[in-house]
Amino acid sequence: MIRRFRMTDAPCQLLQGRLNSRDLVYTRASIGYGTRKLTRAAAACYSMSSGPGRKILGSFENGWLEALAIVQTRKAATAWEVSGFFASAKGYSQLEDLLLAAAAAVGESGAERLFLRCATEGPACGPAQRAGFHYAFAEELFTGRLRSKQGTPMHFRPVRDSDAHDIFRLQMATAPIASRPAIGLTLREWEASRELSPGRTREYVCDTERGLSAWARLDRTNDSLTVEATLHPDFPGLAPMLVEGVARVIGRDSPARWIVPTYQPYLATTLAGLGWQSDSTYEVSIKPVARQVHQPFMTPVQA
Repeated sequence: MIRRFRMTDAPCQLLQGRLNSRDLVYTRASIGYGTRKLTRAAAACYSMSSGPGRKILGSFENGWLEALAIVQTRKAATAWEVSGFFASAKGYSQLEDLLLAAAAAVGESGAERLFLRCATEGPACGPAQRAGFHYAFAEELFTGRLRSKQGTPMHFRPVRDSDAHDIFRLQMATAPIASRPAIGLTLREWEASRELSPGRTREYVCDTERGLSAWARLDRTNDSLTVEATLHPDFPGLAPMLVEGVARVIGRDSPARWIVPTYQPYLATTLAGLGWQSDSTYEVSIKPVARQVHQPFMTPVQA
């Protein structure tokens, strides 16, 4: 039976050995930090955190929790993501149905797309595919240090509100056709699907006469720095300048993680050449969701 995870479920369901699975999915905030386990404290928090922007569903068998899915909104309520996915040994066979139930639940809240990020060929990939998730693109996580090499930098400036459409066009020019639905086919969809960060986010762009040549996003959470960047495909040779420009923006030698979509191999090659290490790879999948439209029925009325 699949139903909402309640506050009363947390104390009795997490006995030793019951649901000690590691998290099978990753969000932007958790990527590269290893896998989380569903602790009793975390389960108690989840049971109290359901609301307009988060839903927690459990799969129960004979009264025992065997699998748990947490879904939450991205920047807007039309785009949601699977932010937590846990299962016992028996619960793995229930993951497909749990994802289908999660998609139906977010559809009732106005969702149009549901995202899922998992380790490449990880245990969540099969259930996601069977539940109707379609592969969008892969990401490679690099770890290293951002330090200026005294090379020629790309000149970045802070993003302005008026840059949104140009950044969207840059993303569309860079992504392959099969990946564009995950990024968003319209400006509204792109803005809705942008991932949030629990820390401080700063964004920068580089202007040219033909428009934006590059965009960079820096997320700092406590002492951790995560970088994401997009370089226009017409300028792959500028990748070293992009990395140098980001280092100049940071202004000091700093450890960092850099998320690189695999459709930007020139960025991965540049980072590897600068001594960055490939840490892990991930798959991003997307499931179109049928929105539930509430419409009153036509009822005959006697005159």
